[in-house]
Amino acid sequence: MAQYLGRVAAVTLAYVVAGRVGLWLAFEHGSVSPVWPPTGLALSALLLLGRSYWPGVFLGALIVNGLTPVSWPGVLGVAIGNTVEAVAGVYLLERSGFRKAFERLEDVFRLVFFGSLVSTAISATIGVASLCLVRSAPWHMAGRLWWQWWLGDGMGDLVLVPLLLTWSRPRPSRAPGGRIEALLLGFGLVSIGAWVFLRPFDKRLLDDSYWLFPFVVGAALRFGQRGVATITVGASGIAIFGTVRGLGPFTSESTASSLMLLQAFLGVLAATGLILGAVTSERRSAEETIRALNEDLERRVQARTVELATANRELTKTNEENEAFVFSVSHDLRSPLVNLEGFSAELALSAKELREVVEDEVVPAPTRSRATRLLDVDMRESIQFIQTAVGRLSGHIDALLRLSRAGRVEYRSERVELERMVLRIVESMHGTIVMRGARIDVAALPPAFGDATALEQVFANLIGNALNYLDEARPLVIRIGSRASSDDAAFRTYFVEDNGLGIPAGLQRKAFQAFQRLHPNRAKGEGLGLAIVRRVVERHGGSTWLESTEGQGSCFHVKLPVVPPTTANESTLGAADERAKDSEEAR
Repeated sequence: MAQYLGRVAAVTLAYVVAGRVGLWLAFEHGSVSPVWPPTGLALSALLLLGRSYWPGVFLGALIVNGLTPVSWPGVLGVAIGNTVEAVAGVYLLERSGFRKAFERLEDVFRLVFFGSLVSTAISATIGVASLCLVRSAPWHMAGRLWWQWWLGDGMGDLVLVPLLLTWSRPRPSRAPGGRIEALLLGFGLVSIGAWVFLRPFDKRLLDDSYWLFPFVVGAALRFGQRGVATITVGASGIAIFGTVRGLGPFTSESTASSLMLLQAFLGVLAATGLILGAVTSERRSAEETIRALNEDLERRVQARTVELATANRELTKTNEENEAFVFSVSHDLRSPLVNLEGFSAELALSAKELREVVEDEVVPAPTRSRATRLLDVDMRESIQFIQTAVGRLSGHIDALLRLSRAGRVEYRSERVELERMVLRIVESMHGTIVMRGARIDVAALPPAFGDATALEQVFANLIGNALNYLDEARPLVIRIGSRASSDDAAFRTYFVEDNGLGIPAGLQRKAFQAFQRLHPNRAKGEGLGLAIVRRVVERHGGSTWLESTEGQGSCFHVKLPVVPPTTANESTLGAADERAKDSEEAR
């Protein structure tokens, strides 16, 4: 309670002091001044402390107006009008979402509309009506007195509220201006203000008064709203001091009229500065937000890059271990398979020799007949089954070794003339092409960079697949060409397109997987051709994909580098190949 009463007393005292200054400038009526600082002081106090401190405004207004010749009923009416003005202004501002920092353009417009225009009309209306009702002022002057009252209160809000609210907050850290700039700005303002407002009236001074605007603009750009409010109050003080003494460009037939003209000018000056300051603050806030977002994005990208690099290293290590395992298992299986193949051959030879023994006449006929049936039927079928299974298993092991070799062999990066290479592959398949009745169109193929042997295997597999899976309902046409990669200028996309059988949509995602034969009855093989293609291309840093429509044909795309690899990439690939080679030699 003591704190509340103390603050009420402080508001009352400040209101009385500011009111005495305002009444000192009341020239046409002792209670009506075109310059009324208490309005801005009251609105600021209630914004900072809360509307519950309205008694301080009421007591201050009661005391100030009680010192004038107006009767007490009139004084009470004026005090009520001043209090309602402040409370209504705070209510309207708070309900509209007003923020005290003036860092948003909308907050400036809210102060101008709700504070300087709307709430001040309440005080002017109640105050002038009270003076006229108690006959302290004639009714024929009500209109002029109302304009003076409203203009003085409005300027009090527009000039003092930004000053008090901005200086009640900590200094914004993003204001770039320094002390030296502030001193130079203040010195320039005083100099120009004295030049314009402390000289005898001259029409040319009206043009010179606009020299105040660059200082307001400079304050807005370098010091924000606090600088704008300070410069505006300083300019207002100099201008009012000179105008009251009949000096400056706004001197007219009466001091009251001169002050009203000056207040209109200062209102434009203050509003301009506040608007520019708010725009500048919003821009700085947006820049800080963008900078913070960029920094956060950079941190996320760096963290994600580290994660991807770690995952890539782990994946590379896993792939190397898998390839080494496949290579090792294939070699380990090869030895017993060779033994199994040899023993099955020996078993077949032994069965043949046993057949000759059985045919000897000394063998009883029933025994010969039974032995012949076992040797010619059961044992022969069993031996053929073993040899067929051994052949299939041998083919799978050979395929695994080829797939493992595609990921382990050391590549030598060089410029490869792909067009010449493809023409050579087509020429080597001439017999098959003629037999299938196919036509192969080879467009211009720019050179690529990679291992020539590996890339030859890629295109041989793709062209061979196209020849194997033709559609007998129409002549086979194979097109081989290239186009620029849309996402990376260092790569180019080459394609092999045919009008063959095509691949069902449900099987396309399996096309590049090992041991996948999409048309097993059309050609022999282990289903590793496309898997080797993908492995080779990915080791070159590229990618593979397909587009296919069943019954219409397929197009296989291969993305390969067309510029030499970086030294770092070569070193990394070389190191991986050396590790694979050393591991293979150790086994």
